[in-house]
Formats: sequence, structure tokens, C-alpha cells
Amino acid sequence: MVCIGICQSWGRPSFSVACLRDRARQATKYDRLPHGTQLARLFHEKHKVAVQPVSHTERQNLLIDADDTLWENNIYFEQAFESFCDFLAHSSLTPPEVRSVLDEIEIANARVHGYGSKNFGHNLKQCYQHLAEREIRADDLARVMRFAEEILEQPIELIDGVPETLEYLATRHDLTLFTKGDPEEQKLKVQRSGLGIYFGHTAIVKEKNAAAYRALVRDRRLAPERTWMELERFSNLRDYFALRSPDSQTP
Repeated sequence: MVCIGICQSWGRPSFSVACLRDRARQATKYDRLPHGTQLARLFHEKHKVAVQPVSHTERQNLLIDADDTLWENNIYFEQAFESFCDFLAHSSLTPPEVRSVLDEIEIANARVHGYGSKNFGHNLKQCYQHLAEREIRADDLARVMRFAEEILEQPIELIDGVPETLEYLATRHDLTLFTKGDPEEQKLKVQRSGLGIYFGHTAIVKEKNAAAYRALVRDRRLAPERTWMELERFSNLRDYFALRSPDSQTP
């Protein structure tokens, strides 16, 4: 998880990759919470903290990813891939070599179909059709697709410290859930996670690149100098736009 460190002045956020969990758990030390918002009132009722206004210039726009930032996700894809390799049982290719073939298929298909477990299933199916050393039967293809379907059946496992971190940040800043993937699949995850209350807006895009960030800033009328995207650390969008062309991919 990316935890966000807030500078001691409680003013403009520094957004280095530092752990906020201990600070978020010390709720009795919080002050200057935004006045009049539902979340602030809930926070006040829970932690008995005096609610005071935060100035407009202090509030920042934080764009936060979902998968593997708020909850576990990749581990379930890895489990599906391991099951696929066991079922494929290739006589000469190792799992890393099978992964290389699958990666090429995913790169080609992502441009058209995007991401998500459903599309991952189609990629596994195509990979199986390409590498299988035995007769390809309909039952086999259905089983391969089932490996991906099981991903959606996994419980939502929140990463340690996420709820209290979001709870704290949402009282001081405007949070946008900005993620890529299948829209219906991502919406279901948000609903199951119970974290939707902390986000004022959710944007699900096919690809997270400079063009997608520019569209979000335009549509939501966000000030780039006060908008931060979460990568390995929070980066300012004004600086990001200055370094990248509209169609460049986000690292």
C-alpha cells in the first residue's frame, strides 16, 4: 500500500511514501477537519474531535488507485496463472516461459479489450489454444476460463491500514478513485470493499495514461497544481503533464 505522509504544518501535503497508519490511528490528535461534510461529522462522532474548517488552498485533489493499493488483487491472478500452468502441463516450457507468451497476448489484447478478470480469462484461453500439446476440447477451454472466473469469487481483502488512512485523508482532502479495468467489475469491488464513502468521485478508464489524466482534470475541473496521482509516491499532475505527451503511458 502507498501510505501518504502529511507534513507537520498540517498545510500543503508533502506526499512522500511514508507510513500514515500510525498517525491515522492517533485520531485524538487530529484537528482542523473540514466543516459541514458528512464524513467530517462521522469522523467527529467516532473520534470526538472538534471539527474546524480547512481552507480551500489547503485541500488537495488526491487520485488513488484501487487494485493492490486498497485491496489485494494481483495475488489472485497469480493463483489463476499457477492453476493454468498446472493444467497446461507443457512438456518443455517453464512457467516463466509460458508467462512470456501470455504477456505478449495480454499486451496485444489490452489495447482493444482492456483489463479485468474476464479479459484475463480470454487471454488464458488464447494462450492455451496456442500452447496446448493435446487435442483442444470445449471442456478444456471452459476449465481455463473458470480459472479467471474464480478471481471474482475471492473475498475483498483490504490491505492493512487502508480504512483508517482513507478516513483521515478524506477529512482533509478530496479523494478520487482513479483506476483501470472492467467498469462493472471495478464497481463491484468498490461496493464490496465498503470504501466508497471516502471518495467523492470514481473514474474507471481503459488505460491510465497522460490523456486519461488530462481528461479527468478537464471533466472534473481540477487544478493540476493541487492534484496528485499515486504511483510509487504521490506526484503532482502539473509536473507530470510537463514531462509527458498526452498519449504517454503512466509508469
